Amino acid sequence: MSTVEERLASLEARMDTMADLRNLITDLRGDMNRQFTELRTDMNRRFEALDQKGDRHFIVLNEKIDRHFTWLAGIQVALLLGVVGALVGAYFR
Repeated sequence: MSTVEERLASLEARMDTMADLRNLITDLRGDMNRQFTELRTDMNRRFEALDQKGDRHFIVLNEKIDRHFTWLAGIQVALLLGVVGALVGAYFR
């Protein structure tokens, strides 16, 4: 059977090991928090760039739609004038 001094020495060694393990876990937690912060910052930067790129595409698309709408409205007005002109011409014949 071991003596009290031996048991106490064994417990002190275990406590030292646990303290070292606690310090390692604390360091690991700090490293992980730092890495996640960097990852979050990088993701936010990339999403912001993607959002700006999408905004530029929508602006170009909106300009294209406006241009096509203008052409379509002009064609319809010209067609209406042509039909009205043909009806007026047919009426006065």
